Amino acid sequence: MATAANSFFTGRIKKSTKGVNLNKSGQLLDKKCSMKNVEMKLDGDILTIKIDVTKEFGPSASGKTIIIASTEGNISIPEKDDVKIGLNVYKKKQ
Repeated sequence: MATAANSFFTGRIKKSTKGVNLNKSGQLLDKKCSMKNVEMKLDGDILTIKIDVTKEFGPSASGKTIIIASTEGNISIPEKDDVKIGLNVYKKKQ
């Protein structure tokens, strides 16, 4: 969890269909979100996202792909409640 504007926000919290909200210092306001293997950092006007592509979180709901990372729905980016992101990273099941 981020504590400063330049820190990364790493999510792994209780799942919800609603977005996550962060305050200006990047602290989590709504603890009903869940992210898997996603780190976000806002540096000025540049959003940086880090994902470890070697991790796997099992099959998708359809079973056709393997989940690598996900925001598990749309969430606000750090410091910008009006800007949302919804991210899924996956690979084909072999």
